[in-house]
Amino acid sequence: HERVVYEALKKRHRALSVQSQNLLIPETLDLSHKEADLLSSILEDLSGLGIQIEPFGGTTFVVKSIPQLMEKKQIKSLIMEIIETFLETHDPTSKEKWLEACLISMACHTASRANKAMQTREMVQVLEDLQRCENPFHCPHGRPTIVSLDVKQMEKLFKRVV
Repeated sequence: HERVVYEALKKRHRALSVQSQNLLIPETLDLSHKEADLLSSILEDLSGLGIQIEPFGGTTFVVKSIPQLMEKKQIKSLIMEIIETFLETHDPTSKEKWLEACLISMACHTASRANKAMQTREMVQVLEDLQRCENPFHCPHGRPTIVSLDVKQMEKLFKRVV
């Protein structure tokens, strides 16, 4: 699911057609001075990703809107992860690397989590969507999404052969 969400976010970002939803109750973020300075410097980039954030005085910011694919409950942790990612990957000559890392974080926070109960139809939809992805074989972090086992490997798993 993470791969599906990532490719959808990336496609929308490339097409400059980010679809945001305004939050009924804006989310506030209280940051350290370093985090606030950093966030101030990337507000325009975040806006391009569909995340509208405004200064609210001092080191407090207000999240006004988020991409349609996201849920509000994930926004604080996502923003903090984006700030950390910016600190880790910041290279003034490579904005693309940072934006890519942001899209990966957004997909990760948006995707269905392990142990989440899903209906059969939802599972089938995720698999169908995955088949339409450019790279259906790995999540954005590089972990495999599809593995292939031959008969001998299956037999070993079920202790049918040594």
